[in-house]
Amino acid sequence: MPTRNYTSPGTYFFSVPLYVTRMGGTVIGGGGGGYRDNDGDDEGGGGGGGAFVATPGRNRVTSFGQSIRIVVGAGGPGRSGGSGGNPGSDSSISGWSGTSITARGGRTGTDDNGGGGGGIGSAAPGDTIRSGAG
Repeated sequence: MPTRNYTSPGTYFFSVPLYVTRMGGTVIGGGGGGYRDNDGDDEGGGGGGGAFVATPGRNRVTSFGQSIRIVVGAGGPGRSGGSGGNPGSDSSISGWSGTSITARGGRTGTDDNGGGGGGIGSAAPGDTIRSGAG
């Protein structure tokens, strides 16, 4: 089965084709927005990276016509002027025989500090899991 890539933020649905019985997928949470303060030193931190979760190519059981839901998280917009940026949003794939994978979005930067990396939302044994860099 060919690879499908969903890269623009939003929610998508994919119907499992005939003869496909197993699938895999990769999700990356949206990065957190940066921050620039207004206390005179013009320092601020960048947002943290989103988490990464991948399931091996034949790890999830599927059946013909099953609806797979794909959510692509958006990066958080940055801000200046004394308030933090916005966190990135989560990315996920669900609908595989009751299982799902979720990668949390990165946290926002703060005054003089970078944001924390995204955490793992959900995964299963055998999945590759990495939290986002902070």
